[in-house]
Amino acid sequence: MYFKLIGDRVIYLVLYVDDTFLVGNDKEIIQDLKTQLSFKFDMKDLGAANYILGMEIKRDRAKRKLWLNQRKYLETILQRFNMQDSKSVKVPIPVGVRLSA
Repeated sequence: MYFKLIGDRVIYLVLYVDDTFLVGNDKEIIQDLKTQLSFKFDMKDLGAANYILGMEIKRDRAKRKLWLNQRKYLETILQRFNMQDSKSVKVPIPVGVRLSA
């Protein structure tokens, strides 16, 4: 992960293997960075991300809110260990258990 501050504007560049994810608070600096990167690398702009690295991304741009969840990733892990029919709980330990070092 890399970031750059330009006054009150910020841009984050996240790299994972051959995937690049850009996030910022100014569309102009995002577009400028995309242009600069495209001169150096063969790349495709896939538009706004809805899913990355096991996380689903939902946005409400009007309210400037962002939600992340890993439901699909968790379902995959549960299926891998044949636990897809397990009951969910809010806390993964019994109520009242005291832990100590």
